Amino acid sequence: MLLRSARRIFALMTFMFWSSLYVYLPVLGPQAERLGASLSLVGLIISSYGFAQLWLRVPLGVWSDRIGRRKPFIMFAFVIAAFSGFGLWCAGDARYMLIYRGLGGVAASAWVVFTVLFCSYFPPDKGSQAIGLITAITFSAEMASTLAGGFLADKYGWGAPFFCSGLLALVGLVLSTMVKEKPQPQSAISLVEMASMGKNKRLLSVSLIAVLSQYVVFVTLYGFTPVYAARLGATAMQLGFLSATAFVAMAAASLIGGALWAEKFGEARVVIGGLLVVSCCSILIPLIDNLQFLYVIQALSGFGRGLILPSLMSMSIQGVPDARKGTAMGFFQATYALGMFGGPALSGMMSELIGLRGIFFCTGGIGLVTALAAQRLLRSPMEAGIEEWI
Repeated sequence: MLLRSARRIFALMTFMFWSSLYVYLPVLGPQAERLGASLSLVGLIISSYGFAQLWLRVPLGVWSDRIGRRKPFIMFAFVIAAFSGFGLWCAGDARYMLIYRGLGGVAASAWVVFTVLFCSYFPPDKGSQAIGLITAITFSAEMASTLAGGFLADKYGWGAPFFCSGLLALVGLVLSTMVKEKPQPQSAISLVEMASMGKNKRLLSVSLIAVLSQYVVFVTLYGFTPVYAARLGATAMQLGFLSATAFVAMAAASLIGGALWAEKFGEARVVIGGLLVVSCCSILIPLIDNLQFLYVIQALSGFGRGLILPSLMSMSIQGVPDARKGTAMGFFQATYALGMFGGPALSGMMSELIGLRGIFFCTGGIGLVTALAAQRLLRSPMEAGIEEWI
């Protein structure tokens, strides 16, 4: 009973966390353009979220393993998320949005410890189920918050979703004080041990595919698809519906993929299928000239993304000792943050040469190449002759 209650509190807290970081997502790119940002600057604003995570997730994972605690990092993440939301609300210049969205990435770096702590509420053999569940909660939060964000912007002005972001973070901070944690033995990981994690072929393979998949997703779903929709004439409310459509599909796919398909077909096949779906959707977007079809493509792309991430997250810590899971998850999430940062930044710069439509074609091609790489790299350890964790 106590364990069930702990899971519920953690789930609600997680819902607030991701809501605070995503409630303004439908209007982030368009708002930056409204404040005079070029496509290059829009790309940098979106990528600043991943840039912070690229540098912070490994240190956070190592630090939390070293002290055997996760909760303090979670509480601090809510404080930073509140600063990010209120800062974006106050920003009157697109350049300031770059800083405050980057602070959102600092907060999101704590996702390392969120996932490890939530998995500790489940038996070791239920890791895929735990990650599938918390990922579904994440996507549900992102769906509800982006829908609400579009409504708030439409009714109360474009600054309202950013103000709401700060409030949601404060509510989450209160909930985080109620989270239960069983302290783990302190683990003083050495530099040699940390470097050995980066040499593990299994972890490297999973992380590489995650980098490329996040590249595709952050360029399209979280980046330039809302900008494309705004150019088709979408209102703030319609932009909220567009993002919510993707997140509904993500939540459904994360449950289906983690709880059913991963066990039946294998996690590698689920990842490859998701990559194919996301890539084809990216290629189709520039061929669409009305919002109705764009909603359909956005839902399909969201479903594909919902298949990819939970399976990769589960694979990243399979066979890892409990005392090293924070570090392993930190390495994985920091690595895939490279795609979150590099995708929008690089695509924004390329837009000067190939235009907005060209961005989607190029991104779809990268996704198809990633699916081919995944077919080779994501075999089981025994199948691929890869060493197990020691």
